[in-house]
Amino acid sequence: MRVIIDIAHPAQLNFLKHALSRLRQEHRVHVSYLKRGMLPGIIRQEFHEYDLVCIGEHRGSVASILYHANLLRLVKFIRYIYLNHIEVGVNGGVPLGFALKLLGRRHVQFDDDIERKLTIFLERISSDRLVVFPDFIVLPKYQKMKNLSFVNALKEWAYLSPSQFTPDPSIPQAFNLSQGRYIFLREVSNKTINYMGQETGLICKYQESIVSIGLQVVLSLEDKTTRALYPNDWLILEEPVQGIHSIMYYARFVVSSGDSMAREGAMLGVDSIYCGMRDMIANRYLARYGLFHWVRNEKDLKQILAEAGKCDRELYRNNLLNTWIDVNDLIVSTINSQNRR
Repeated sequence: MRVIIDIAHPAQLNFLKHALSRLRQEHRVHVSYLKRGMLPGIIRQEFHEYDLVCIGEHRGSVASILYHANLLRLVKFIRYIYLNHIEVGVNGGVPLGFALKLLGRRHVQFDDDIERKLTIFLERISSDRLVVFPDFIVLPKYQKMKNLSFVNALKEWAYLSPSQFTPDPSIPQAFNLSQGRYIFLREVSNKTINYMGQETGLICKYQESIVSIGLQVVLSLEDKTTRALYPNDWLILEEPVQGIHSIMYYARFVVSSGDSMAREGAMLGVDSIYCGMRDMIANRYLARYGLFHWVRNEKDLKQILAEAGKCDRELYRNNLLNTWIDVNDLIVSTINSQNRR
């Protein structure tokens, strides 16, 4: 088959990268991506051996999201799919899904934001198969939809399971970081739809508690224009960082204003604190396993920092490995199933 796989932000790149290497052994794989931040450079570095095409852009405003990243992207996808004889598209959301549908081609979509009812509706009607993570809460109306399925895992497990990820202690050492002696922070930009309305520099609100535990502080800062908000002695990483998950793995805690990296930390076996505004089923699902904490005030954060940080990481991760499905097997089998239609 001729397959196009769309990547609109780095989390999708990580989610699909292991499955991609297996798919290209059987199919002609095209990779499309959105011009957004550092994503183009990362894509060209990670996937240089694929047929790459930049389709659409994201300039940070609502108007750009609606026009450049959706409407104009839809038109460009139609042209590319037609000229390159694409048969199946993967993970392109609404623009790629409707482009494929208009041309009578097939679309497979993976999502973990079941709360976004409009998006899920549009993805469902534009997809031949919509796979949703996790299977924590499935409303009766969804159970009756034939092209919709729920699975027992989270998307981040595709690249963080012990079968895919082995932490490298030399990576934090290269930053003069000692295992368990630092706290890893992630501050996301509020210039995206998911975090529009969230306070700028949210982690600064918890600065006193973070500093009080006496650990070195490492900050991954998505919007570098806000750098002046943070203390000068905090180590601010220059992305993209090779091996960032090893840095997270050896941290005492992960604190993030974005949900994805908070979930990543918890899947690495690190007590992870999410201080953002999104109430997601994926977060509640992961919280049952004990290391994902959603805090909304200083008191709760202080309590977690005082009591947590003592998990046996490998034991915890192996428990998840024995409990959850293999996400990469799921991705590959779902796409391959479209070949027999």
